[in-house]
Amino acid sequence: MTDVRNLCSMHDIVLLQEHWLLPFDLSFLSDISDDFLAYGLSAVDVGSDILKGRPYGGTAILYRKQFARLISIIDTNEARLCCVQINTCVGPALIFNVYMPYDANDDASYDEYINICTKINAIFNDSDCVYLVAIWVTLTVSMALGSMIYLQGLCLIVILSVLIF
Repeated sequence: MTDVRNLCSMHDIVLLQEHWLLPFDLSFLSDISDDFLAYGLSAVDVGSDILKGRPYGGTAILYRKQFARLISIIDTNEARLCCVQINTCVGPALIFNVYMPYDANDDASYDEYINICTKINAIFNDSDCVYLVAIWVTLTVSMALGSMIYLQGLCLIVILSVLIF
């Protein structure tokens, strides 16, 4: 938790992945810092009322309270895809925090990957936004080497203060 608080002290917007929170614990994200609000999604299915194994996944976007009037939450209907719209001085922008599917080098993984990309595209196309910032990480497994390799799928670094002020 200290690391996340440190990030909050240095940045206006913080994107989290793998927070492992259950759906009814997501309000905890807004308690991390007195200066921040949060929007988060849980990847844990609690529909059967029995939790099997450990919690997993989850994405969140934390942002300074002073920007709350500029930020709108976008409902993506996808636990891997957290999104907010921020109104900037040069026009609205979408910020996506994307937890891309595991790449098992099979058709199902590819289909899920394409599905997430399609959702990002559809949300952007349905918006009036002029900018899109997407941060995502893909976990791939090299079957030949038997080792895990983390690949950063896309990381556009935008200095948000330039867009906001």
